[in-house]
Amino acid sequence: MMAQLGKTIEDVAITTFGLAVLPLVALVSPRTVVNSFIDGNACSLDAEDNQDLLVRKRVAPVGDKSELEALRNEVTELVDANKWTELAERIAEWDQTRQKTVQDRRYATLALDIIRSHLADAVYPPNMCNFEPYYAIPDGALTRVERAAEADPENPMLTALLAQVHIDRGWFARGGGWSDEVDEAGWEKLARSFEDAARLLQRHDLGDIRSPLYAYVQFQLLAAVDATVEVARDLYRLWSDLDITDLAPHRFFAFLMTPRWFGTWSDFEAQARSAADRTASATGDVAYAIFHLEALNHYDRPLTLMDIDRFEQGLNDFCAARGLPAQDALVLARGLQAEICTDMVPIWNELFHYRLLKRRGELRGVIKRLLARHVTCVPTEGKEALEKQVLNEISSHFQKELKAGKVMNITEDGIEFELPPEN
Repeated sequence: MMAQLGKTIEDVAITTFGLAVLPLVALVSPRTVVNSFIDGNACSLDAEDNQDLLVRKRVAPVGDKSELEALRNEVTELVDANKWTELAERIAEWDQTRQKTVQDRRYATLALDIIRSHLADAVYPPNMCNFEPYYAIPDGALTRVERAAEADPENPMLTALLAQVHIDRGWFARGGGWSDEVDEAGWEKLARSFEDAARLLQRHDLGDIRSPLYAYVQFQLLAAVDATVEVARDLYRLWSDLDITDLAPHRFFAFLMTPRWFGTWSDFEAQARSAADRTASATGDVAYAIFHLEALNHYDRPLTLMDIDRFEQGLNDFCAARGLPAQDALVLARGLQAEICTDMVPIWNELFHYRLLKRRGELRGVIKRLLARHVTCVPTEGKEALEKQVLNEISSHFQKELKAGKVMNITEDGIEFELPPEN
């Protein structure tokens, strides 16, 4: 069993290439990470001698931080007051209207996470055995939610909340170790908790309530059943079709399509293409990019299989669809740069080794074009120390231009370079 971390959801960075809730400080890589991307003679924009190479920059608009804080306050106040029916009504409203923050995060799912965090003694980060953070929710908190749900069994939001609590308690009982590290008691507790959740979720039919939140909780049960690719695909499509612009279903399904779970790499690529085709009218090629970004959190193999042009288009569509394209582009670039710089280069397969190195070279071009197109400001909310680090990070990708003495402009149209005027 993992040691308790004693953290709330506000303290956890779910690093999924910018798809998760990240505090502003998480946007900026530590200086040691940035410096690992560039050589010792790099031209950095935060160096005093190079200040004249940046002639114009723009400050980013504020994101959804205040919006999230207001939501957190509203939800926790209702939980503390045991106003479960009123809370369920609010969540149902957000769920049915598909309300989202300026950065495309769904209110209903955020509310569920806030409740889980508020009730829990600790939160555990995701690993290869579960989709997302899970929570150590104590018996007393379970009893509170049980009483609320049993008092109003026809309320789908309270049913979903109680099912989610059982799922979290099942993961906690199992622990975060690999399968061979889990004892029989851990497996039995996980199975019982998931069975309790599945039994609860049978109360309501998704076809009747049309709830993305309910579908999200239901989808999590796949982690503890012996399902086929077709079953996982059908549950994913059921969830995704309820909110076609939501990106979360793609990430969860991609995780299950890797060989560790239900798919093969052939299945994975086929489902990635199918997901993008199915949602193209709403989100372009974003789904294709999301599939591969999720897989790249765990594997190198997808890098050699992907359609690199479609992947790049999906990244562009992703940045264009959300509220802060500059921030998204920087977070995506950071994750992709980490993939390029990883030491896990397999030398046991020369052909795969060659393809991997070639594709990593192509990714450098993708990163550079992504930043040039979408970094229209310096997204640090005016904090000088962070601004210097972000500029240093941006400069690491444009060394050729800067070393040639070109001046960088960060404009509303992106990053542009020009030669300085002659004296």
